Amino acid sequence: MPAYTIETTYKLPIYRHRVYNADTLEEACLLAVRDADWNDERPDIEASERTFVSGIWEGALQEVAGRAVSVPPTFDEAVRRKADLFEHSLRLINAAAQTGSTNELWRKQAQALLKEAMAIGADCRSHWLDPQLETGAASAAFAAHR
Repeated sequence: MPAYTIETTYKLPIYRHRVYNADTLEEACLLAVRDADWNDERPDIEASERTFVSGIWEGALQEVAGRAVSVPPTFDEAVRRKADLFEHSLRLINAAAQTGSTNELWRKQAQALLKEAMAIGADCRSHWLDPQLETGAASAAFAAHR
């Protein structure tokens, strides 16, 4: 049986509260993001992101120098999944706009993108693990998490 070393990650936001005196809100925001002093930082544990797979290698931990394996999209970071979905959606919309297409292939691709969007919105990994999950169920899962 093959062994895999799986690296998982979660992102923990760090925040600070600081007062900035400025003529406008935009100037105050600019001062805040340029401020490099984080000596009063605090972790925001309640806002941490879900765990995702950030690396996979063939072999056991002692053999991490093994061949890197691509992370299945289902277990990738949510922001990367959203960016990929956005890119695919733009391509599909562009293709339809260029050709004026309303054909069956375009409709099926649009439905697949909708299912993916609903799953990402609900962080519903079971959607990918259960191909029988219908768009309506994914939509309900998304609505329940809003």
